[in-house]
Amino acid sequence: MNLPEDAESRAIVRQSDLGSYGYCPAKAHYERSARDAGYQPKRLSATILGSVKHYALQVFQQLYHEGREDAQAVALATFEHYWSPEHCGEICEGFPTEWMRGHTYEGCRQEGLASLTAAFAWIGKERSSWLLGVEHTFNVPFDIGTEGVLLHGTVDRLTLRKMPQGLFVCLEDWKSGKVAQNLSLSLQWTVYAVASLSMDFWLSFYAGNTNGFDNLLTDLAGRGQALHQGADGLGPLEVLPRRGRLLSVRDGAFGAHDCGIRTEAHYERLRFHIREYLKARRADVNPPTTDCSKCLYCEYSDICGQAPVPELQDTDQNNWRA
Repeated sequence: MNLPEDAESRAIVRQSDLGSYGYCPAKAHYERSARDAGYQPKRLSATILGSVKHYALQVFQQLYHEGREDAQAVALATFEHYWSPEHCGEICEGFPTEWMRGHTYEGCRQEGLASLTAAFAWIGKERSSWLLGVEHTFNVPFDIGTEGVLLHGTVDRLTLRKMPQGLFVCLEDWKSGKVAQNLSLSLQWTVYAVASLSMDFWLSFYAGNTNGFDNLLTDLAGRGQALHQGADGLGPLEVLPRRGRLLSVRDGAFGAHDCGIRTEAHYERLRFHIREYLKARRADVNPPTTDCSKCLYCEYSDICGQAPVPELQDTDQNNWRA
């Protein structure tokens, strides 16, 4: 199967594709094939609810950054407007076509309003971080040892975060689903972190030519620190360490989860992962996940192998709400 390439014939490795392949290679394969054929997969209520929440968070952050006193009211109204069959398709794939266990339209609406309100309150009180940007998309060259690739992705929130251990460049991502364990090992934040070490990641900030960004660079240089590698003309500087944070908006509440510091060991693991990912994609090898629970709501389960997917039982007590 062909991989997307840039003008220099480098494979474009999307963070989202790495995540999909890590979740289930077979599903990622079937989904790509279906989309190429013009078929639109089912839209799960949890996924669409997350997309609408995400958009409302974008609206709030932009208005709050501008100093608008009505930022929360506008953002909540935005959520209610797009959490509807008439308008949902304007910002994402469309209204849900399949509702997960325990989900209803009204229940999801109330949960969304409650969790967003909690998130907005946290943003208003957060004093340890300085917001640099939101929805920051990057395309950064990355050497994996056997070849060069282009890393592509979007960071939900990019901040400077002051902690007892020092100052960090913090890569943050909003999540509306279940919080995974071992976030310090998560590949998603490793991709963000290694990309942010490159000057290419920050090109749009330089192009913006704002005094605020220039002042930040000057202030950091005065402390012997730099935002990224290759800060020429400023003398020997220590590049700020990278740290991830997962911002959870679910179950009517909000939670900030530290994803830990990223080190060279994480980046070497990422190189290994990408090398193996490229081999598998080029050979069109797409094994199914061994975790049957991930197959419960997958629309491709009936064409994936020969083994049926058992239904949930009452003993599972799987009453997760998005």
